[in-house]
Amino acid sequence: MRSMRVLFAMVGLALVATVYLLLVPWPWPDRVWLPFAVTCLVLIVNAVSVATLLGPPRRFGRRIASLGVLWLADGVYSVLALSGAYGALWFIWPVRFQVAYQLILLAGLGLAYLLARSADDHVETVHRRELEITGRLDALRSLSPEQRSALQRLRASEPARAARFDRWLENVRYLSPISTQEASDMDRSMLSLSARFLASPSDDLLDTMETLLVSRKSLMEHDDLRSHY
Repeated sequence: MRSMRVLFAMVGLALVATVYLLLVPWPWPDRVWLPFAVTCLVLIVNAVSVATLLGPPRRFGRRIASLGVLWLADGVYSVLALSGAYGALWFIWPVRFQVAYQLILLAGLGLAYLLARSADDHVETVHRRELEITGRLDALRSLSPEQRSALQRLRASEPARAARFDRWLENVRYLSPISTQEASDMDRSMLSLSARFLASPSDDLLDTMETLLVSRKSLMEHDDLRSHY
């Protein structure tokens, strides 16, 4: 993606320089340099914005908010920067005012990029937390090939105990992700206990697993109640 961005910028800069050379005889007067420099800068900024569309599709949905901020800021900056630069060809502004105006616009664009980056970081943090939570639940709901074999043997040798475990496992499938430390600890404990049970079945382990499951379900109910307030 970086090579595409660089290629796009280089081609654009070459086109801008060619157009200027065709329209304005060389050597250029001093008042032409600022519009030329600003046009090149705006083109580079737009090259960076267009390159965001070439990012991984799986991340696009998580970047909609920040991309909206970036494209809005990019559009506003482009219009104001080009208007100010080319307006200087007809209205005589002191050079220091022209440069200060362009620097203020760049500062505003930089703040917009920082805001978008902060939004991206927040979304990524939330996404990683969700993946961690759902990953624990997926591990809890699924069994490894060795554990499935152990469960098959248990069904043959101790059907009552295996039936209790099957009911427990079925109830686990309906657990919802909760982003609290207490829920995380319970998920890890149930994952560890289920592995220990399949390695060495006992009623005590089943009792503990069922008690933990009831407690975990109660956390879901409290979480649902909090979401309504």
